[in-house]
Amino acid sequence: MPYSLSDGILSPIFINCMPVKDENGGLWFGNSKGLVYLDMNKLKSRKVPPYKLAVSGVQVDGEEAVPEVWSRGQADGIYLDKVKNNLTVFFSALTYTHPSDMFYEYRLEGGEDDVWKPLIGKSSVSFYNLSAGDYLLRIRSIGFPESEIALPVKVHSVFWSWFVAGAGLLFIGSLAWFLVRKKRSGRLHVSDRQESQDNPVTQPDPDKLVLQTILDGALETYIPPMEHSEDEPAKEKYKVHKVDPEECRQLQKILERLMQEEKPYKNSDLKIADLAKMTGYTSHTLSYFFNQYLKKNYYDYINEYRVEEFKRLIVDEQYAKYTLEALAEVCGFSSRASFFRYFKKVAGITPNEYIKQLNR
Repeated sequence: MPYSLSDGILSPIFINCMPVKDENGGLWFGNSKGLVYLDMNKLKSRKVPPYKLAVSGVQVDGEEAVPEVWSRGQADGIYLDKVKNNLTVFFSALTYTHPSDMFYEYRLEGGEDDVWKPLIGKSSVSFYNLSAGDYLLRIRSIGFPESEIALPVKVHSVFWSWFVAGAGLLFIGSLAWFLVRKKRSGRLHVSDRQESQDNPVTQPDPDKLVLQTILDGALETYIPPMEHSEDEPAKEKYKVHKVDPEECRQLQKILERLMQEEKPYKNSDLKIADLAKMTGYTSHTLSYFFNQYLKKNYYDYINEYRVEEFKRLIVDEQYAKYTLEALAEVCGFSSRASFFRYFKKVAGITPNEYIKQLNR
């Protein structure tokens, strides 16, 4: 049976020794602030609370989930995909006891570590990088099994996530192509179209360049430029929009100097359009540079600098009292989930594992 400061305990710290039972049946415990006495003859069973725990909120990848999924503190279920698979569940015992004095335990059935784990003074539980599958999250107050709640959690497979994402991209791409073709058809005469077939255009269509830049910014990724003909091989994809290798090398030097001196990556809202203004290049040129020259996307490039900044600050005494979340925010990460995800992607280990290696 758990007891806390609200029950009269002098301190949560107890001396590492066996309790003593006196001749009257009373128990004596060594506490950091004196002795704690428990009269077993007068001990009465605690009254079982007439309620279960209540789920008060859910975050997926650091963002609040839709609150309408809760009904009287009970959730119908949580459905995630493999792309967004970091989960935090908040709950409450609905008592007048201070939250720091509460004792809980939780268990994620179907997970890798399917055992009961204690939660002392904390009313939330988090899981990171959940694999695809069905889970059952069970939470209860220690000593009160009747207070238990069960929350079904389902993580869809990578195939399902990519199917949904691919369908969305296909729809956007088709709509964009239709709008461009419609605009061009209204502007060109029949003779002009015939002439363009006889003499293929060798200069990039400004409409396509503008649309390309808009799509890059809206989808936060790079989309290969649209082609003049669907029969052109993949190696001709960047023939018109190709950036000279020497220009890419020059851009790389400019970016490296910018990152080291001004550290724009510390701005969590930094977009590729913002970086384009700082360097004097277009968003399209930067997209080509990241995806075709560096073989990585814009966000991977920026977050690598944020991870290195975290490694630098974690050993700085000036930031010794910062929590991981606060330090990640200083480095430019917008959420705890993205910080953990990108740190492990870049460093190969979690932030906690990295700190343990430093302490050795």
